[in-house]
Amino acid sequence: MTALAKANLSLALKLADVARVGGQESLQLGSRAVGGFAEEARSSLARTTGGDQGDSKPIAGKAASLLSEAETIREHIVGQTRAALEEWQKAWSDTLVFPGTTGGDALAGLFKPWFGIAPGTGIAPSNATPTAKGADAKP
Repeated sequence: MTALAKANLSLALKLADVARVGGQESLQLGSRAVGGFAEEARSSLARTTGGDQGDSKPIAGKAASLLSEAETIREHIVGQTRAALEEWQKAWSDTLVFPGTTGGDALAGLFKPWFGIAPGTGIAPSNATPTAKGADAKP
């Protein structure tokens, strides 16, 4: 049971770290975006009043660059989240044993009833109940 609690705590800490880092990266990107658009507006106003601010990168190019960075940040967050969940899933499947199943089937058997079965799959819900490795079968 302590292994499950440790896996849950580890998952929570990793997800919190992913959220923290992803949030910081997103805020930095947002700050650059606002600064860039403010600079573009300032130079546009200067051009309309007769001042010349020189050549600047077109706003469409800046937006495409920012969107590309945002996609990179999103992919990084998704990748780290997936890795944390896979590690958590492995810890649970290594710890749980279902009667008549192997460790790899344990996690699927545990979550199948919670998420339901997709209609038309022909898969019946499992009635097996999980037990922790090393736990006595006697009450």
